[in-house]
Amino acid sequence: MSIRRRLLVILLCTLGGIWLFSATANYFDSRNEIEELLDAQLRQAAEVLLALSDHELQEEQASHAPGTISVEDYELPAKDGSPPKYARGVAFQLWVKDSVLAIRSASAPTLPLTQSQQGYSDVSINGQPWRVFSLHHKTLPLLVQVGERYDVRDDLTAKITLRMLTPVLVTLPIIALIIWYGIDFAMHPLQRIANEVAMREADHLDPVDPRLVPEEAKPLVHSLNTLLIRVQKAFDSERRFTADAAHELRTPLAAIKAQAQVAQKSGDSQERQGALQKVIDGVDNATRVVQQLLTLARIDPGAPLKDIKKVDLASCATSVLQELVPLALKKNIDISLSDSCRGTIRGHPDTLTILITNLIHNAINYTPDHGVIAVEISCQSDRVDFSVCDSGPGIPADERGKVMRRFYRGRGVTQSGSGLGLSIVARIAELHKARVVLSDSHLGGLRVDVSFPPAA
Repeated sequence: MSIRRRLLVILLCTLGGIWLFSATANYFDSRNEIEELLDAQLRQAAEVLLALSDHELQEEQASHAPGTISVEDYELPAKDGSPPKYARGVAFQLWVKDSVLAIRSASAPTLPLTQSQQGYSDVSINGQPWRVFSLHHKTLPLLVQVGERYDVRDDLTAKITLRMLTPVLVTLPIIALIIWYGIDFAMHPLQRIANEVAMREADHLDPVDPRLVPEEAKPLVHSLNTLLIRVQKAFDSERRFTADAAHELRTPLAAIKAQAQVAQKSGDSQERQGALQKVIDGVDNATRVVQQLLTLARIDPGAPLKDIKKVDLASCATSVLQELVPLALKKNIDISLSDSCRGTIRGHPDTLTILITNLIHNAINYTPDHGVIAVEISCQSDRVDFSVCDSGPGIPADERGKVMRRFYRGRGVTQSGSGLGLSIVARIAELHKARVVLSDSHLGGLRVDVSFPPAA
């Protein structure tokens, strides 16, 4: 369900519920008030009639015996020949000595309206319910009974209540239309944003202008702009990665092709074997480049790492050294591991293994024959340090920031490589909220320190 329809349903149901409750409450309240008013009128009419009849009936009793007098003898005819609207719904009787009917209205029967001689009572006369008030004179034998039919009361109550509620009934549809147009007008900024985003091209990832956005929608637009910025960065990174990968693979592939052509054309078996060996070396180099590229592609997206666990850096380093010691032995490199603590951190085991492998492999690759490599793990109160020191040529201070870039290999580098090792290390460190620092080693070469937050 759309927001517009949902708001309309909520507001109209709320308004309708309030209106229905108000109408019901007003009806019963009005009914009670009208009932009390009509009861008061019955009482007042009885008191007036009793007061007027007191003196007159005493004189009539002195002159002749009282008879029954109907007000039909004194009624004035209506202009259209019909009785007044509510005339037949009201009746009164004046009784003398509780048994002689002295005066009655045209609508009153000849029998008492009620057997009660004082106060209000509900009776049925000729099959219709009546409300009757009886008032007995304090000293004289006079009894006045004034009654009113309930259907007349109900009709009057309904008409008064209907006239009170008619404005509400008329204005409810008007209010509904106003709410509809108001919601539609309030939704225009969101519709404008939706249209703007829908009309964009796939490569148009500029943030949405938040200036004309309503205050309630600004968090949504802010989140959308943040997502667009992240997607733009991901696209830019992918474009750079594709361009750099194509450039980096072009050289080894061209070298492999050239050596294969040499081997194909060579008639000397020794020369052919040398060319084929270079082809194998070129394939190995290209394989390392592809592996590094796949590793970088896997850890490059901005999504956080999953399956975070407690990792023992000493155990990881020991496993990596067992795999890389043969490479170090080929160059007669003395490699050691010094772990003053286990170096327990929270991280992703596979990516941390890649980080340690890249650091130690780089050290072996750039350290000359009969060199020294020292791997150290130390724990501080606020960090865990993993360090790799070598006796190689090191990296000049002005290039230490550049070597973290993809495919950057520095000046005067002759060793084979792809220039991706340290960029992968930097990316993995960033995902683990670690800090990478390059400095001079006490062995004369490069020192790489990766500082991790502790597991606690």
